[in-house]
Amino acid sequence: MSDIEKWNELKSRIRVGDEIEANVFRVESYGVLVDIGFQIEDDYKFSGIIDIALTPKPGIKALPKKLEDWPSVGEQVTCVVLAYRERNFEVDLGIKT
Repeated sequence: MSDIEKWNELKSRIRVGDEIEANVFRVESYGVLVDIGFQIEDDYKFSGIIDIALTPKPGIKALPKKLEDWPSVGEQVTCVVLAYRERNFEVDLGIKT
């Protein structure tokens, strides 16, 4: 299965507006990367990102201003799917309030 086919499979299962549980696996200055639990093959996973630039919306909160207040590696967060980043195969997420 090609990368595009895998990506399209993810988009058919996880849709914009869906709530998902995700596990934080990396924290960077630009946001929090999470495992969204979508793995097609043993070594192939898609990730989600909670971007620092996210503007809060009803039901969705932005990352706190202080990095130490962000979710930490290993933490599980409830997220809402906001969009797909087609260029780099990432799911854009917000933290559910």
